[in-house]
Amino acid sequence: MPPSMRHLVLALGCLALCCSGEGDEDLVRNLPDDAVLASQRYYSTSWRKHYEDGEPDLCGKAYLENAALHISLGPGAAELTTLIGWKDGMVVRGRTDITRFWSKAVESVGKGYDGDTEQGDYASTRFVVDDDTVLISGAVLLGGARGRKVSQTWVRQGAEWRIKSEMLDIQDFEPPKIEAAPKADISGEISKIVEIAEKAEKHDKVTKEALALGKGLAAAFGGQVKKVSEEVPKAVEAETKGAEPKAKAEAAAKPAAAEQAAAVAPPAAQSSIGFWPILATVLVIGGVATFLVRKTRRRQEATIAGFEAMLG
Repeated sequence: MPPSMRHLVLALGCLALCCSGEGDEDLVRNLPDDAVLASQRYYSTSWRKHYEDGEPDLCGKAYLENAALHISLGPGAAELTTLIGWKDGMVVRGRTDITRFWSKAVESVGKGYDGDTEQGDYASTRFVVDDDTVLISGAVLLGGARGRKVSQTWVRQGAEWRIKSEMLDIQDFEPPKIEAAPKADISGEISKIVEIAEKAEKHDKVTKEALALGKGLAAAFGGQVKKVSEEVPKAVEAETKGAEPKAKAEAAAKPAAAEQAAAVAPPAAQSSIGFWPILATVLVIGGVATFLVRKTRRRQEATIAGFEAMLG
């Protein structure tokens, strides 16, 4: 072998050794795989919970600002194109647009989520690339969309983990079933309404009875009050006329005239005394009747207001 050739082979060998040495330094790890997976697993679990709770903003927040999401649609998921505009081979870039993507998914596909489990049909495979990178893949069910998470790359950013890229393959879609709301049991409300109606009817009956009582009192005592009111002025007038001769007789210094004048007074006093008790009795009875009518009406109004509140 010529000397020049030897020198070339030696140089290439040294270069190879140098390159291999640099590669070994880059592969130095500070954490075991279990520690890396334990650190990252919390963020995958949180993302799943945010989706189930209908919180697309928090789902989008898990992505890097410059993250990318690739969507593939199988024949069974073609309906998603019409429903929410997803297309086979669609790429969504940036945290803002990815957040909109998951917002539509929650609204149209459904909030149910199965995936990223340890075992079962939706168990995921986790591969630790290095201390700051984890790849995840596995079957997934998003509401009525069934598919596979082909690849999801999580990278450590400071003390947290974020999604850098994701490839999602949706194979089938079945619109979520909308369960009919159970019929409300309104038997209790109906019973209350009937009870209120019965009370209202009862109060209405009491009101009518009170009004009838008031009319009866007016019919019973009205004529007597009128009669007394007509007799009193006549008695007063007669007493006044009879008092004038008596006054002249007193001027003549006759004591018996004073006694006669006093004897004439009782009939008028008796008429006056008979009028006031009757009038007081009528007023008291009328006042009681009025009180009963007003009280009954207030109860009726309160009952009707409660009835309207139940219906409202």
